[in-house]
Amino acid sequence: MKVLRGTVPGFSDDVENVQARRVNALLDAALAQGLVDEADLRLYVAQAVRFHPEIHKHPELVRRLLAAGDDDSYVGACSDLDTDTLARYVRELSSPRKEHA
Repeated sequence: MKVLRGTVPGFSDDVENVQARRVNALLDAALAQGLVDEADLRLYVAQAVRFHPEIHKHPELVRRLLAAGDDDSYVGACSDLDTDTLARYVRELSSPRKEHA
């Protein structure tokens, strides 16, 4: 819980457990993706909380999640990502797709 307090803004002050339910849903999603390592689960939750709840639908993160199931951890698969890249992924998810002519 101490780790989540640092990851999820307002987690400690959440008297109605809204944030706790949100984190539980994210943990369930991470587990459904095959993540089991504690550090991988924390990273998955942190990315969704800090950037966008559906950031893991971005094709690049989908690819990395699949790689994490093979020989790498999710933390390892995401080690080269920075804040700007993750923010770009959110913008790409939010922008309408361009149709190819």
